[in-house]
Amino acid sequence: MKLPNTKALGAFVLAMVIPLPAFAETAQPPANHSINLAWALRQAEQYNPRLQAFPFYVRQAEGQKSQADLSPNPNLEFSVENVLGRDAYQDGGSAETSLLLSQTIELGAKRTRRIAYADTAIAQRQAEYEIARLDVLAETGRRYYQVIYSQALSEWIERRAVQESRALKTVRQRARAGSVLQADVSKMVLRLAQSKALAAQLQDQQVVAKAELAAMWLAVGDFQLAEGSFSSLPGIPDRQLLLDSLPQSPRWLASVVAEQMSAAKLRLAQANGRSDLTLGLGLRRFEASRDQALVFNASMPLAWQNPRRGDIASAKAANELSQQQHLWAMRDLQLTLQQSLLQLQSLKRHSQRLQQQLLPKAHKLLRDTENGYQRGRVSVLQWADAQADLFQLQRQLIDSQSQLFSQLLELESITGQALTGQPSSRERRSEK
Repeated sequence: MKLPNTKALGAFVLAMVIPLPAFAETAQPPANHSINLAWALRQAEQYNPRLQAFPFYVRQAEGQKSQADLSPNPNLEFSVENVLGRDAYQDGGSAETSLLLSQTIELGAKRTRRIAYADTAIAQRQAEYEIARLDVLAETGRRYYQVIYSQALSEWIERRAVQESRALKTVRQRARAGSVLQADVSKMVLRLAQSKALAAQLQDQQVVAKAELAAMWLAVGDFQLAEGSFSSLPGIPDRQLLLDSLPQSPRWLASVVAEQMSAAKLRLAQANGRSDLTLGLGLRRFEASRDQALVFNASMPLAWQNPRRGDIASAKAANELSQQQHLWAMRDLQLTLQQSLLQLQSLKRHSQRLQQQLLPKAHKLLRDTENGYQRGRVSVLQWADAQADLFQLQRQLIDSQSQLFSQLLELESITGQALTGQPSSRERRSEK
C-alpha cells in the first residue's frame, strides 16, 4: 500500500510565513537574523534525527522483501550403496552409485504471501514515517509558537514598563509639589522594579525557547527574531470537513496498514501450514553390470495434523484484535478531533471577548482613573490598580491566543491537512 505524501502543517506554512530569507538552504541561519515558520519546518524535516533514521528502516524492510522473494535452492545428493559389505559386496564390485538433483516446490502460495507480508511491512514503515514527520512538524510548530509567545510577552512587559515609568514621573512631580506622599512614589517605584525584573526573566525564557526550537534541527538558537504574531485569529475549520478528512490522515492510514499487516501475517501462517513437494531426478550406476539408469524421486511430509496450527490460531486472534483496534482507533480519532475543535472554538470566543469587550473597558477605566488622578480625585493606589487590570487582561489575551494557535496545531496533527490559509504578517503585535 502506497501512502500519500501528506503535507502536515501546511496551513501554518502559509499562516504566519513571510518571504524566505536568503539563508533558507542552510541548517543554521546566520546570527542576528530572523527566521520564519516555513524555514523552521523545512529544517526540522530535513535535519531532525528522528526522521533521518527512517531511510535505514525502509532499507531494512526492503532487504526483508528481497529475502522473501527467494525460492528454495535445488539440492544435489550423491550416494553409494552396497559397499564395504561381505562376500560379493566386499570389494565394491556390486556398488550402486547415485547422483540426484532435487527441487522443493513450495505449495500454498508461500512465496507470494511472503512478498505480500514484506510489502505490508514496507507500507507500515512509510506510515510510521508519516506519523513521525507529522509529530516532528507539530512539535516544531509548538516550539516556534512558544518563541512567538515569549516575544509577545517581552513586548507586553516593555509596554507595561513604559506606562509605569510615565506614571512614576507624574507621581514624583506631584510629590515635589507636596500633593502626594512619598509612600505613593515608593509604591510606583516598586511596581516599575517588578516589571523590569519580569522583563529580564522573560528575556531568559526567550533564549531558552529559541534554543529548544533550534534543537529540532540540531542547531543553536542564535537567531534574533521569529517572525509572526497572534494578532489575527484564524478561522474555525468546518467540523464535517474535518471528519471527512480523517480517512486520509496519516494516523488513520497507519491503523489501516496495521490491520492489513495482521491479515497478511495470518495468510502467511496459513500458507506455511501447507506441506511442500520435493521432486528429484538423477542417475544411478550399477558397477556389477556397468549399466546406468535414471532415478525419479518425489516426497512430501505426511501432515496428519497441520504443523502450523498454533501459529495460525495465534495469527487469527491477532488479526481479530487488529480489526477491533482499528475501529477503536478510528473512534478515538473522531472524538479527539471533536474535543480539540470544541476547545478551539472556546479559545477563540474567549479571545474575541477579551479584544472586543474587556480590553476596551479596561482602557477606558485607565483613562478615567488617570484623569481623576490629575485632578486629585483618585488615589495612586486606584491608578495603579487600573493599570494592573489592563496589563492583566493584555496578558490573558496573549495567553489565550497562544493556546488557540497551539490547539489549531493539534487539529492539523490529527487530520494531517492544511486547515487555514490566513494571511501572514510582518507586523509585531501592538496592543493599545
